[in-house]
Amino acid sequence: ITVSQLILHTSGLTRSIDNLGGKTNHDSYTNDELISIINSTDLQSVPGKSFSYSNIGFSLLGIIIENTTKKSYGKAMEDLVFTPLGLNNTGHEVEGDVLVNKANGYNMLGKSIYKANHENKSHVFGAGSLFSTANDLLLFSKEVMNGTLLSTQMHEKYLKIVANNRTGGGWVSWGYKAELEKEKSAGQLIMHGGSSSGFRAVICIFLDHKKIVIGLSNQPPINTSIIYNRFGNVALGLNIEPIHKPIIDDIIPHVLNNEHQKALLKYKILKDKYPNKQGIRTTDLNSLGYTYLGYNQFQKAVSVFKFASKLFPNDANIFDSYAEALFKSGNQKRAIEMYQKSLELNPKNDKAKKIVLKYMNGANSLKER
Repeated sequence: ITVSQLILHTSGLTRSIDNLGGKTNHDSYTNDELISIINSTDLQSVPGKSFSYSNIGFSLLGIIIENTTKKSYGKAMEDLVFTPLGLNNTGHEVEGDVLVNKANGYNMLGKSIYKANHENKSHVFGAGSLFSTANDLLLFSKEVMNGTLLSTQMHEKYLKIVANNRTGGGWVSWGYKAELEKEKSAGQLIMHGGSSSGFRAVICIFLDHKKIVIGLSNQPPINTSIIYNRFGNVALGLNIEPIHKPIIDDIIPHVLNNEHQKALLKYKILKDKYPNKQGIRTTDLNSLGYTYLGYNQFQKAVSVFKFASKLFPNDANIFDSYAEALFKSGNQKRAIEMYQKSLELNPKNDKAKKIVLKYMNGANSLKER
């Protein structure tokens, strides 16, 4: 596995260590523990052959930075990036450190607002442990456009689209066409979004038009892609799209009442009626289900994942999430069935494989007795 493959998410590594290390998101992980967990997993694909998003890959990149610079990840990033660019409110979050003026994260469930659960950033080391502000992200985005820290050759490689609509630096990228008032022009944009407990963020840079859109929220759910789409359209002179209420808002009340068939029918009707509206994505339902799990609202979580399994019957990750919710709700037998379904769809699901084998061994032991 090469460094470039880690950056481009073509390493073949599994997505995350969640539920693989025997710890929760509240616990701390050392670098040695991260590497041990990675070594215990199977590759999801041959390195370099296909795209598969992996936070674990970026955790390894963080460890590589430490080994190369002989500094902690936070200190290395400070010396190499933050200080040279004047990012005075950006850093690497370490468990126990007090961050002055740090925003609290919240989650909106229905009409209720809940404070987000604590998350120890060591489990996403290198993949989601940085904090920042809109102003600092603006300075960073200008650096991405202008390229002062990297050599000209490296900067060109960093922004060049190489595969899977990604640049050599790992940004999501594609082209656009803008109908401006005095000229017809086109260009390349690069963007990346992310999320953590109670937070959402997105950066979108229109390289050829030197426009930058940054969206930060501490009250999800929120579709951050809408933010850069709407602002980008205004900045580039594209047609201004009307802002519609997301379809998912009309569907979820039926889902939580276990009216899944009614929800599916209504979703189809709304999709046909409003083809330009944002449809329901697997990430929307997965995030919502796990938010309910985080507040121990197990039956609501189960209902969300059950609906997701009907809407996306070929998505292995959905069935894995559904199984986890069933386990936490006390329905172990049904949970094993969903893990087995996830394994059918993705035979390399390490977590599901371990749980199913453990359950089967336990059942065999009971039978022998």
